[in-house]
Amino acid sequence: MFKLFYQNKKINQKITLKNNLNLKPQTYSLEEFTESLSSKQLNHLLNRVLVGTSKRHFDDVLGFDFKKIIEKIFTPESKFVEPKYDWYYEINKDEMENQWGAKPFVDPGQVWINSVEPNHQPYEKTRSLNCWIYKCILNQDTSIHWKIVYFLHTLVPTNVEQNSYGQKASYYYWKLLFDNAFGSYKDLMLKMSLEPQMMVYLDVWRSHKDSPNENYARELLELYTVGKGPGSGFLESDIYQIARIFTGFRLTRMGEGPHQVVYEDFAHDTGDKKLSSFFNNHTIKGRLGQNYSEEVEDLIDIIFSIDEPSKFLARRIYQFFVNPVISSEIELNIINKLSEDLRANNYNLGKTIKRLISSKHFFDSVFFNSIIKPPLEYLSSIYKELLFDNYFEYVSDHDWESQPNKIKDLETRDFYILDSFRHYLYMTGFEINNPPSVSGWIPYYQAPEFDKFWINTYTVTQRQQFANRIGGKGESNAGIHVYYFDGSTSLRIDYTKYLKSFSDPSNIDSLIDECLKRFILSDVDDITRNRLKNSITNGNSDEHWTEYYNQNKNNYWSLNQRLEHLFHQIFQLIEINIF
Repeated sequence: MFKLFYQNKKINQKITLKNNLNLKPQTYSLEEFTESLSSKQLNHLLNRVLVGTSKRHFDDVLGFDFKKIIEKIFTPESKFVEPKYDWYYEINKDEMENQWGAKPFVDPGQVWINSVEPNHQPYEKTRSLNCWIYKCILNQDTSIHWKIVYFLHTLVPTNVEQNSYGQKASYYYWKLLFDNAFGSYKDLMLKMSLEPQMMVYLDVWRSHKDSPNENYARELLELYTVGKGPGSGFLESDIYQIARIFTGFRLTRMGEGPHQVVYEDFAHDTGDKKLSSFFNNHTIKGRLGQNYSEEVEDLIDIIFSIDEPSKFLARRIYQFFVNPVISSEIELNIINKLSEDLRANNYNLGKTIKRLISSKHFFDSVFFNSIIKPPLEYLSSIYKELLFDNYFEYVSDHDWESQPNKIKDLETRDFYILDSFRHYLYMTGFEINNPPSVSGWIPYYQAPEFDKFWINTYTVTQRQQFANRIGGKGESNAGIHVYYFDGSTSLRIDYTKYLKSFSDPSNIDSLIDECLKRFILSDVDDITRNRLKNSITNGNSDEHWTEYYNQNKNNYWSLNQRLEHLFHQIFQLIEINIF
């Protein structure tokens, strides 16, 4: 389905407020930014370092100077929360053990990552795994940690649905990204090369010396380290030689605990592997037994000893965090210096990204609101602000009363609501653990359109439909739609509750300003502002709104419908789709 999003639908150009092909920064300096941040600069910073912004993130840095904000942003998350068995209303424990063969399996509500894997992978478990990752993202601290994890997933993606080793392997893949987000990309690629999820995804686990599988060898060079740019000079013979290294590695299956890499000597090519002049004619000595994992270590050392991987990684970091288009001036003044940093610091991701994010170049105003929000950022901001930051406090009491037990159950509620998040993401063109190809998602690498691929005639309609539902628009079927095995339900936002978190909702100008600050983070013109105002005042005076609000602020049935009209308009604005 994602291929349809990117390839068969016309790109919608109306959403593009700036043409990032023609952006001309005023500064090309990586010198540290030293001024006090303006509101626009802070908006830009948090937009680019978080997976969706919300009021709580701005509150976290309120009153901080620039250095303290950067220190906060580059503080790692405190812990990596483990996923639990929360799909038991869909498949109970007895069914997991007897129908699916995962015996013994954990009790409902318990962590499952070290339990026996099912003989076949139930889709509900895959949904739960993805929802767990989304929950980690939505509950992120005001830290860049999960944004770097997300970046690494777009750069080195895998697909859990094509993995016969299941969600357990996927969990450890995500833990690997999380644990290495601030560390060495070189070290990450060494670990990733024999990571079970990747071994299955790109067929390392069944490669034999008689017919070496070239999938991982090719993608290691083309997609993860060297790239396909003008400086990429590796040969087909290099791919074959590297494929010979990745023969004989196998995986244990099922059982308790993580999957383990094992070695089949008869399947491994023990001969020496000679690389081309692009890799300085290095020869990797063949090994026997468990020692042949040392061939992988030698390979990674050789790849990262040349200059091209640092340039490739610097470009991908820049495109993800600043702007997808790299001009000759940016290549000369920014990319080259970042690549030098990478080589000097053993390819440390945290240090390199921190230098870029803290630079004068990053805060050049030409980059403000210049990129179309990917679906994950677009939806995360709304779900954080209205649902997860206050743990569903703003959901209508009338809706809670009529919900089935699986929605009221605190052990399973997040799974079902996050599954709606997963569904909306999928419909707007993105789903973790499900890239359209081994290259990942086209908007992150395909020139010259890049981010414009996120908006086409299909996905823009899906964003509009989501805005209709979450905004309300006074419709009976408004709210977050939640689907499950034997039905569906809807959770409507009570905007009368939500407005109690505003500083002065009785003042129409203050109300509009705060709405724009929380959801848009950019200026709107007078025509748009007046349209927003009229959606809630019905053309009456500002004083009329003040009187109406004060009389009805505790009356859900009277006030909420008006507020739904306002938020529907806000969620339909072009500006909410850019950052």
